[in-house]
Amino acid sequence: MPDSVLLWTRVFPHEFDPENLHPADAQLRWELAHDDGFKQVVRSGQLRALASEAHTVHLEVPGLAPDRWYFFRFHCGAFTSPVGRTRTMPATTASKLRFAVASCQHFEAGYYAAHRHLANEALDLVWFVGDYIYEYGPSNNERRVRQHDAPQCESLADYRRRYALYKGDADLQAMHASAPFMPIWDDHEVDNDYAGELSRDHDPKFMAKRRAAYRAYLEHMPIRMPRMAADGSVKLYRTVNFGDLVRFHALDDRQYRDEQPCSPAGHGAGYVALKECNERYSPTLSMLGAAQEQWLAQSLSSSRARWNVVVQQTLMAQAKLGEKVWVDGWDGYPAARAKILASLADPQVANPVVVGGDVHATYVSDLRLDPMREDSPVVAREFCGTSISTPSWPQSYADRLVRENPSIRYARSDRRGYLLFDLNADQLTVSLRALDNARVANAQIETLKQFVVAGSEKPRS
Repeated sequence: MPDSVLLWTRVFPHEFDPENLHPADAQLRWELAHDDGFKQVVRSGQLRALASEAHTVHLEVPGLAPDRWYFFRFHCGAFTSPVGRTRTMPATTASKLRFAVASCQHFEAGYYAAHRHLANEALDLVWFVGDYIYEYGPSNNERRVRQHDAPQCESLADYRRRYALYKGDADLQAMHASAPFMPIWDDHEVDNDYAGELSRDHDPKFMAKRRAAYRAYLEHMPIRMPRMAADGSVKLYRTVNFGDLVRFHALDDRQYRDEQPCSPAGHGAGYVALKECNERYSPTLSMLGAAQEQWLAQSLSSSRARWNVVVQQTLMAQAKLGEKVWVDGWDGYPAARAKILASLADPQVANPVVVGGDVHATYVSDLRLDPMREDSPVVAREFCGTSISTPSWPQSYADRLVRENPSIRYARSDRRGYLLFDLNADQLTVSLRALDNARVANAQIETLKQFVVAGSEKPRS
């Protein structure tokens, strides 16, 4: 916020056992300073890391100056945490912003070299758009570079242990310590391809698992959010303003969605033939739910920002493969997508841009009011990022999608990395950042390509 920050940490006993955490709370001291040497401490205090919350801490520090950087650290007994860096948002005007979009960091599939590079990008903030953890058990894949240390996640203890494993990575820690982190979830934080209250196999115990997964997520993410509701739901969608320069509209397309059309229980979401799936065209089929759809329309129409960035989980552009579409994404919910595109087409919505992840490949697309027509007006540009470490399909597949879908202008599936955005009042520059090999711990990074979007519309007064 312009006048406050949210700080996060977790305290671990010397011998970590997620099944038997130390029963005692931990007493902490904390400091927030203008400098990394803590010569100019502006706030400090004490608090407890509660055993009942896996010794995680969410500390809101109010009364700060807008649009400036701060440094923070925690003390527990004789131990001191690494120093973290964060910032407040501009209160009114803002001239520029540098942010990144990242997703999909399967621990077994690759190292987190991308996070090491993110930490060195001088970012104002990072959007992480889902699949922070993977719920799977240990893999026997011979190409794995490291291994999950426990079976597939089912209980609260399982998810807490999985977050502990992922957050133990030094490169991921360095990224978290470098800039504000803005997370939303996708499916693997709970269960692959789940939809609302249904798992892919319609497990009758799924809602208990989802509740455990949601609780662990809230514990382990730096989110300034209300606690879980009595029914186990969590309102994660929200707006974030960076002064008058940009409004971010962050969506949740998992918790409220209808089940994927034409996907038999037990088989998950897959490709379906366009001519064999009439239920895909139902006007009531939703990925966001009615309440979130209405919220998004209002958030866009009320924005006075120079740019409007819709932050969501997956690829919004049509990605038809022959006469088939993948129904776990927006192609499975064309009526719901049409509602968003109509909102983005409103001339009062200045400079709309859509970002996403999930598909483990980089796509740059034109979002058209009617995705089936090449002459339909372009209402927004879309940048969908590749994964931090999770593998993808061959590049030949991505090349075919470009050939068969004119709205997709660029696709690259053979490289891991993230998207880097440099934004000012007049233009947005997007750098497609890619590792040479995510399976190598010290992998180097390069810019594959840059795209520039010119700002053309003025915000409403």
